[in-house]
Amino acid sequence: MISIDNKKIDLVFQVEEYASVNDIIKELSLEIDNILVICPELFIQRFVHAMHDNIAVYNLDSLESDLNSSMKYTGVNILYKGKHFAIDFIILSTETKVINTPLGDKQDYKVGFNKINI
Repeated sequence: MISIDNKKIDLVFQVEEYASVNDIIKELSLEIDNILVICPELFIQRFVHAMHDNIAVYNLDSLESDLNSSMKYTGVNILYKGKHFAIDFIILSTETKVINTPLGDKQDYKVGFNKINI
């Protein structure tokens, strides 16, 4: 079991930046309270845009502050269909590195390593 800030996490998603926000929204049910989403920052921006009307203003302000301060962990509380949900985000690294291949080409690879203190 995963627990963050004494909250039991009910679902964990790992998504890419262009994954469908609706895939997460349709998982929200009466049995679910806390969700952890591991994703790039672009997905968080798309999620907030889609759920903007369901997020309290103070949550939007704190989320914006976290994203501007290079936080690798943030979260929002949403009210959806009359129920509160806590959605925590772990932000994946967007750092890329150019690597020489044996054939003399160069390719970009995502570094994909973060130490995240929660």
